[in-house]
This record gives sequence, C-alpha cells and structure tokens, in this order.
Amino acid sequence: MTQPTSEQLGQARLTQQMPIFGAHTVGAPDGGPGIPGTGWSREHGDLRVPHFFGLHAMQFLPLLAWLWKPKRPRAIIAAGAAYAAFFLMALVQALAGRPFLGGLL
Repeated sequence: MTQPTSEQLGQARLTQQMPIFGAHTVGAPDGGPGIPGTGWSREHGDLRVPHFFGLHAMQFLPLLAWLWKPKRPRAIIAAGAAYAAFFLMALVQALAGRPFLGGLL
C-alpha cells in the first residue's frame, strides 16, 4: 500500500502533487465490485484483508488468552500460530492478485 502506482506517478509528474499514494487493490485499480459490507475486491487481490485480520489479532488473541487463562496455555499458543498462518496466507494471496474468497461472491 505504500508504493505509488504508475498512474499516480504519471499524475504527480503532470500536477507536481500526489494527493493519493499507493493502493489497496493488487492487479487492478482501486474500486470495482466489492464484497458487501467490507468492499474488499471480489476480482483481485486486496491488501485490506490481511490488514483487517492482522489488526484484529491484537484484540482477538488477548481476549482468547483472558478467557482461557490459565487452563489452556498450549491452546492459546496454537490459536496464535493458526491466526498467524491465516494472516500470512491472506497476505500472500492478496499480493498474488487473487481475491480473498476466490470469486465465490
């Protein structure tokens, strides 16, 4: 999301301004059909998906640890590892330009 697109660079050369820097859709311009409720791209990779899951891990995993503590420490570690694996899969999928739900919607 931090790299300007070629269109943004071209516009910056013309106007000497860059009001928008980067994009969240991979493989197409931002916009287009999205998943209802989230707006995540249904046709291309979308970096908002791993961002959502990574950001909410900071809420979900401590809540899980608080609910299970001290009864299931290994389950908490396993949940954290599974969450991290899911995040990495979502990130790789988005960077490859594939939609989150594989075009199911």
